[in-house]
Amino acid sequence: MDLRLPVELDDLRTLVRRVVVDHLLPHEAALERHGTLPADVWAELEGRSRALGLHALGVPAEHGGAGLDTLGQLVAAEEMGRVAVGFRHIVGTPAGAPVVAAFGTPEQHRRYLQPWLAGERWGAWAATEPGAGSDLGAMTTTARRDGAGWVLSGGKHFVTGLDRADFVITFAKTSRDRGVRGLTAFLVDLDRAGVVRGREQVMMGRGGLHSFELHFDDVVLPDGARLGDVDGGFALLIKDVSRMRLLLAGHCLGVAARLLHLAAEWGRSRVQFGRPIGEFGALQWSLADTAAELVTVRAATYQAAVLVDAGQEARAESAIAKAFASELAFRAADRTLQIFGGSGYCRDLPVEALFRAVRLWRIAEGTSEIQRMLVGRELDGGWRPAGMGIGTEQLEEVGAS
Repeated sequence: MDLRLPVELDDLRTLVRRVVVDHLLPHEAALERHGTLPADVWAELEGRSRALGLHALGVPAEHGGAGLDTLGQLVAAEEMGRVAVGFRHIVGTPAGAPVVAAFGTPEQHRRYLQPWLAGERWGAWAATEPGAGSDLGAMTTTARRDGAGWVLSGGKHFVTGLDRADFVITFAKTSRDRGVRGLTAFLVDLDRAGVVRGREQVMMGRGGLHSFELHFDDVVLPDGARLGDVDGGFALLIKDVSRMRLLLAGHCLGVAARLLHLAAEWGRSRVQFGRPIGEFGALQWSLADTAAELVTVRAATYQAAVLVDAGQEARAESAIAKAFASELAFRAADRTLQIFGGSGYCRDLPVEALFRAVRLWRIAEGTSEIQRMLVGRELDGGWRPAGMGIGTEQLEEVGAS
C-alpha cells in the first residue's frame, strides 16, 4: 500500500500548518485564559480561512465548499490538532454542514447552508440528550404531526456553539416504538416561539467552545423544516460516522505530535544533576513509547481514510483509529506532564491546557468502550483486519496453521 500523499495534500498540510503557526498559536494563550477572543480577532481569523478556502473542506464544491475527500480532511485535522481545540471551526467543516448539503432541499440550501458557509449565519448540532448519549434510541424529544407541520417538544444538552448560532440541526422521535429507526431531523431557527436557550454547561479544556442546554416547548414547525425523510434521521446521523471518527483521530494525532515535540524539547533544555534530563533512560523510554504509538496509530488512521474514500464503510477500521488515537493523546499528555514535572502544572506553559483538553476525546464521537464494542460486533460478523500487504485470506491461513 502506497502511503505517500498526493502533492496537493502535501501543499494543504503546509498551508494549514502555516495558518496554525502564524495566526492561531499567537492567540492560544489568550483564548485559554479568557475563554474567548475579541470579536474583531475572530472575524479576522474566520475571514482569512474563508479567503483560503479552508472553512468548509468537507462540503461539496457545488455548494461552496472545497469538496475534499476523507484523506484530505484528515490531513487538515491533524495539523489543527497542534493548536487549542477552541479554534476548530477556523479550519475544517462546520458540524452538520455536510448533512445539510447531502439531505437538504434547494430551499434549505439557500436559507441555511449558503449563508452559513458565507459567514452570514451560524448553525449548531443538537443531538445529545441527558438520557441519550451513546444510546441514541433513548431520545425523548418528540415531533408530532400537526396538520401540515410538526410540534417539537423536549430538550438537548451539550449543544456546542449555541452562543453564536441562529439555527440548529436537531433530532426527534417521530415514531416512538422504532428506536433509532424512528428519528427525524429538523432545521430549527432559534428565534421561533418555544425555543429556549438553557444554561451554559461549563467544561474543562474547552476554551473558546461553549456548550449549552436547549429546550423545545411545543415549537411549531412547517414541514419545510424537516431535513431528509420522516423516520430517516438515523441515516443522517450515521452517514458520515466513519469520516467523523477519523477526523477526531486525526486531531488526536496532531495533539500527540505536539506533545511529543514539547517533551523532547524540554528534555534537551532542562538540566538536572548536571546534564539534560533527555539523556536519562527513563525519559527516553517515555518519549520512545509515545513516538512508537504515534507512528502506529497514524498509519492505521490514514489507511482507514483510504478505505473510506474507496467506498468502503470501514466501520471497524475507523472505530479502531478513533479509540486508539484518543487514548494515545491522553497517554502522551500524561507522559509529557510527568516529564515537565511541576512546571507542567503551570498555566504559563501549554502542557496543562492540553492535558485537560485531551480527556474529552475518549468520550466524544463515541466512547472508547463503544468503539471496542463496534469492533467486536464486526469481528463476530466475519470482518478481519487486512492491509499493509497482509490480506484477509493470508491471515486466516496463518490462524488455521
